[in-house]
Amino acid sequence: MKQPTDDPRRPVEPPGLERAIWRKLPHAAIASTLIPLLFYLYVLYFPPVPEGGSVEKTVMSAGIAAIAVAVTLWTAIFTVAIGCWIVMVMKGPAKHADSYELIDAEQPREDMHDDTRTTSQSGKKYQLKA
Repeated sequence: MKQPTDDPRRPVEPPGLERAIWRKLPHAAIASTLIPLLFYLYVLYFPPVPEGGSVEKTVMSAGIAAIAVAVTLWTAIFTVAIGCWIVMVMKGPAKHADSYELIDAEQPREDMHDDTRTTSQSGKKYQLKA
């Protein structure tokens, strides 16, 4: 069977939500790295003075928290990326499903009228009519 050619007059559907999310993932990855890093640098250069505690312990806790937040966000971004990729693979390339011409007829063809069947109740044969 011959494959239909893409008709330039047919409207092309906009990309789905998965494509929009896919394009935003690099920005989300950069932001999820920079925000915890900036938090850690702020605590490192402007450490809060704890009462009865040490500055080193506060800076170390802030570093651990920043790493934990960054890794959690990376995991979430990676999970969303896998979901977007699966949806894009399942959709496949853009194709026109209705590119074959359909015959618009009000009635079936004449050769369709020659069908004779028996009814289940009376056992009689009848002729189908349009």
